[in-house]
Amino acid sequence: MKDLPLSNDLFEIAMTESLTDVGVEVLTDLYMPIIGAEAVGLYLKLVRLAAEEGELASHDRIFEGTLLSPGDFFEGRKNLEAIGLLSTKMLGEQGEIRVFRYELFVPIDAKVFLKNPLLSKALKQSTSSDYVSAMKKRYKLTKKESIKGTDISANFTDVFQVGEDLDISLSGKLRSGSKGGRIKTYLDIDAVLAYLREKFNPEIDGTSFSRDELSRVEMIAVKYNYSDEATADLLIPSINMENPFGERIDFAHFEKVCKESQGMRYLKRETAPKTNRVIRGQTDEAVLLRQMNELTAEEFLAKRQNGARLVQSDRALIEYLRTELLLPDPVISALLDYVLEKQDNQLPPRYVEKVAGSLARCGFDNAVDAYNYLHKPSKGSKTAKTVAPKAEDKPEGKPTAEEDAPSFDELMRMMREGK
Repeated sequence: MKDLPLSNDLFEIAMTESLTDVGVEVLTDLYMPIIGAEAVGLYLKLVRLAAEEGELASHDRIFEGTLLSPGDFFEGRKNLEAIGLLSTKMLGEQGEIRVFRYELFVPIDAKVFLKNPLLSKALKQSTSSDYVSAMKKRYKLTKKESIKGTDISANFTDVFQVGEDLDISLSGKLRSGSKGGRIKTYLDIDAVLAYLREKFNPEIDGTSFSRDELSRVEMIAVKYNYSDEATADLLIPSINMENPFGERIDFAHFEKVCKESQGMRYLKRETAPKTNRVIRGQTDEAVLLRQMNELTAEEFLAKRQNGARLVQSDRALIEYLRTELLLPDPVISALLDYVLEKQDNQLPPRYVEKVAGSLARCGFDNAVDAYNYLHKPSKGSKTAKTVAPKAEDKPEGKPTAEEDAPSFDELMRMMREGK
């Protein structure tokens, strides 16, 4: 047998994904009656070696661990290959020593197994009709129709902050495995498609675009916090229905339009006010964050300057942030604390306004998220300490060089003019 491995032949091994407890149950209930206990034992040994081996090893590692002869191993390997748990490749020879590559696969879902005509017949031939019926009963899934009630589950964007640094290149299906729950966001793709039918093409439906395309649309819309209708409006110029299925959306153009439109607040989704995060602990930072969330911005600033009364220009600046940029007080307090720290206990209005614009675009509504955003490491920085960049490298929204502060009169004029 040409492919029969000998003790000194080498092998490398890889596994596509981890074997779960459910996978082991399916392996023993459905696979073992067909391929036998020795083949299953060999599979589990190879799974173990896949977790340990990083380099080439000799087949002695397999034979010694299973008490199998090369012939027994070859027969077990054939059974694993035939039933879809193993793929074998001959990589080449090094003199008289051959090199094999084994790639392991996890057992398929039990329901899929039992519906497969080849596998179901093989199981019936190896056991009995009663055994197959018992397995179908054991692995029967509850029908969705039998589950009544209203889904009140929180979605991802209800709990976690999504900002403009979201890496869209990682977009994919929002599911984790065949049994994983869907990761929901606030965006209703069905509503987006309905708006597209109304405003663009009455024939558009859920089959007009691939799942990957719809998932990527969702990620880009969530990145910039756009509403369902705004997402449809911004998407229309990027659609070409004459392109092949799966290539009908120009995502480079769509994201460009979304980025250029982010200053238009009426396009953003409406969000209900959230309760402040519970902040526990007695560290200096925890105490500071509780003060930001519990005090008004004026009270926080007064406390920050040891109880001294606020000057009129500072009060006007806070009111501008609150009424013009619509920042909530906890976020304003986090902003004031950050600027005072970076600007030697001064509040240059133009500097404050630039950082505030960045916070407004992110849509933060509590001190914790704003504080973490302001104090996150700069790109390329290996530590949490903020390093002042050169003027030409100054990041948008976080200026580091001292800006010329306008006078109080100039500030009031800017507010009246809406600048």
